[in-house]
This record gives sequence, structure tokens and C-alpha cells, in this order.
Amino acid sequence: MSADLKSQLLERLRGSKFAVQLDESTDVSGSAQLIALVRYPWEGRIQEDFLFCQELTGRATGEEIFNVIDVFMETGNVSWENCIEICTDGAAAMTGRKSGVVARAKERNPMMIATHCMLHRQALVSKSLSPELQSVLSTVVSVVNHIKCKPLHSRLFGQLCREMGAGQDTLLFHSEVRWLSRGKGLQRVYELRSELCEFIQNDKPTTAALFLDPEWIAQLAYLADVFNLLNDLSLSVQGRYASILETCSPNSEFLDTNQIPAEIVKNTIGSHLASLGDYFNDYFTDVDTDAWDWVRDPFVAHTSARGLSGKAEEELLDLACDGTLRIRFGQGGHVDFWPSVEQEYPEIAAVAMRVLLPFPTTYLCEASFSALTSMKAKYRARMEVENDLRVCLSSTSPRMEKLCSERRAHISH
Repeated sequence: MSADLKSQLLERLRGSKFAVQLDESTDVSGSAQLIALVRYPWEGRIQEDFLFCQELTGRATGEEIFNVIDVFMETGNVSWENCIEICTDGAAAMTGRKSGVVARAKERNPMMIATHCMLHRQALVSKSLSPELQSVLSTVVSVVNHIKCKPLHSRLFGQLCREMGAGQDTLLFHSEVRWLSRGKGLQRVYELRSELCEFIQNDKPTTAALFLDPEWIAQLAYLADVFNLLNDLSLSVQGRYASILETCSPNSEFLDTNQIPAEIVKNTIGSHLASLGDYFNDYFTDVDTDAWDWVRDPFVAHTSARGLSGKAEEELLDLACDGTLRIRFGQGGHVDFWPSVEQEYPEIAAVAMRVLLPFPTTYLCEASFSALTSMKAKYRARMEVENDLRVCLSSTSPRMEKLCSERRAHISH
């Protein structure tokens, strides 16, 4: 089935434009696995599918990663000219100016664009903390580790929480890799601040005193709030079939809709919000979707439809006057609409597809690594996972009749 799914996918990619997202991670056996997923138009819709999972045998350099992709494209007879975008996590091996994967790919197709994953950008933005707030975060991590690292402490703390009528009885670890854990961990510490003060007052009296300090508690509450808001922002741009049009708006509106009132913003909190705004502006300088309003809704008059060829502008005007297409657009939205009009309006549809096909995040790669973790456990550490992952993750259906016709029934049955 995996071979059939791969054959169907390669056949489709040979005749259409497509975008690719890449990411590399280490599995349970210590092997470096490179996963790639692809997005392409097919039968009037945009499809997302599993492309490959290959083990990297060396140092996982940009050259080695590109060679793996290049061999796959060559053996599959897929042209680099059809690849319009590569989305990566921004690591040096991917985006290095001279030897990165993107640089080497652009040598094959200079018109290709590169996208830095929105989720990774948000994670980089959230790392900016003032010394005061960093001290609060470090104290929280130290307290959580003090309790969680010893089973006896965890049991006694849980018992204390239940006796004091707390809504929770456990703390949560904070991990730099799991971005959402920081907000959740801080929120849990804030909720159990009274229980923590009581529990550590003998072992860590200086730290326990902080949980009685109104200013320190205010900073803790602020960190919990702002990281929970960043978590909500991160979750809002995740999911399948997301395009730059959907993912950039939450980022650009984040600070405008989540500002603390001016009379409450003081010193540390105010400076952090200002720096947060600066970091958002730095990491999202390339995000400007006003020019693509006509892609969101081609039936509303837009002054932002600039940079189009004369033929494309003419097709956009004709399309906007078609009442039948207006009804179709209302039923499916812009994601399904533009692939369905490629035959009737090829020029303007091609421009729209160059906006909709690029991946804004590496969400699908992260989800694929989760599936890989489930499959390749410590009891199956030598397992070759590509075929299993393809059958698990592919959005294409295997041609069962064709597969059955190629096999003979056993004569004894």
C-alpha cells in the first residue's frame, strides 16, 4: 500500500506546483529522521500529503539534508521547477546563506521562496525577558524541580494541597522544547502559591518569603497571563490547510488586543511589553497580507490588488462579475475556491495559488514526529518507519482493486 500511495503522489507532483515543509528530529534509537510533507492542488482542491521520512546517517548538515531531498526528487522524476516554496524551522542547516538547504534548493529553482515557521518565530519572541522577570521564572523552575524531582516531596505536596482544599494537587514541569508548557507551568504555580509557600517554608525560607511578596506575586501573575496568551496565539495558527492569510493576522493583532491598561503598566511589565512588541516587529517583518485581500474575497472591490499583470487583472474583474462563482465561493471559501477555477481563469488563479500553497508553519512535521514517537518505541527501536508513516499519514487512498489484481489467490483456498 505504501508503494502505491507513493506512486500516486509522485504522479500528481510531476504535473503541478507544490510546496514542501521540512524538519529533522532524533528518534528513540538516536537516529536523525528527516520528515517532509507536501501541499499541492488536485482535482479542484488543495491537498496535503506525506512526502517521505529518511534517516540521516551523518551530521545532518545542510548538504546532507539537501542531498536526501534531491535524490528523492530525482528518483521520483519530480522537477525542482514545480517546487514554489520550502518551509523550515529556521535552523542554520536549513537556512544557511551558502550551504543551507534553502540556498541549495534555490540554485535549482531561483523563483522558489523560503518561509520561516510562524510557530518557531513565536517561540523566539517569547524568550525575551528582562532580568527581573527572568529571575521570577528561574525561581519558579527551581521550586517545581525541588518538589517534582523527589517522589516523596511530590506525594507530600499533593497531600497538603488536598488538605488545604486546592483545586489541583500536582505541579507541571517546564520544558524549552514544549513551548506550551511554560504558560501552563506558571499558571499552576500561581494557582498553588499559598500551598507552595506553606510546603517550602522550612527547606527554602527565603524562597517561601517571595510567595508572600505582593510585587513578586504580581510579576508571577503577569508571566502566567502573558505566556497563556502566547499559548493561545500559538494554538490559533496550528492545524491543517492553514495559509499565510490565516496565520499572519493573529500575530499582527496580538499586542493590540492584549495590552494591559496604561494605569497598571509599571516599570518591569511595561518594558517587557515594549520589548515584546519590538521582537514581534523584528521576527514578522515579512508579514504583510493587505496586498492579498482579493485572495480572501475576490468579489469585493479591492485597491490592494497591485502587482498583477494586465491579463490577471482582466481575469479578476471577469471573475468578480460571475454570480455562479460567487455562490461557489460562499459555499467553500477561498481555500477550495481558487483551485476550482484554474481552468477558467488560469492567470489570476496561478497568482492566488502562489499565496495559498506555501506552508506558514511546520505543524504537519511536528504532528508527524508525534506519530513517529508512537510507532518507533524502545521495543521497536530498529524499525524502518517510512512505509508505516506513509500509510498512517497519507491523505490519499490506496488503489485496493489494483493491488488485489496484481496478487494471485493461494490455490489451496
